[in-house]
Amino acid sequence: MPIPNKPGEPDFKLKVEPSDKLSIVYKKGESVTVDLKIINTTNERNSFKIKCTDNDVFCVRPPLGFVQAKETAVIKITLNSRDVPEPNRHYFAIYHIAASDMSIGEKQVWDAKRMNGVLRLPVQIEELESPSPSESQKSEGTEKENKEQELKVEQKDEPK
Repeated sequence: MPIPNKPGEPDFKLKVEPSDKLSIVYKKGESVTVDLKIINTTNERNSFKIKCTDNDVFCVRPPLGFVQAKETAVIKITLNSRDVPEPNRHYFAIYHIAASDMSIGEKQVWDAKRMNGVLRLPVQIEELESPSPSESQKSEGTEKENKEQELKVEQKDEPK
């Protein structure tokens, strides 16, 4: 479930997918990218801004932009952590503001620092377990046996 808004913060009026939490499954030492969709359910263009809990761990592209009325923006979120990120600590704050004036750029929209809505989406991070040394040795042994078997079959099929 999204994290509740602070007192006085406006409810989020757009729709996001996923709507309850952002799940990221990764392998230690490797980057992984997931999509976050912002769906503008209103009848006017909106600007969005996304902030994360740690810019060293996450990269958000684009961090701000526009989404036209009744359209969807796809945001790429990349986990870049070399270490295991702290569980249950991270979230993304997604802000939106009506931006019907087409002459104003995405950064200028946010100069007034007012917003029409905010949503804090928690992140669930799962580390993909590396196979244990005994399992990887077993799979290597199986691969080697399969290659040897293939060679035997090829040699049988070759004309003499």
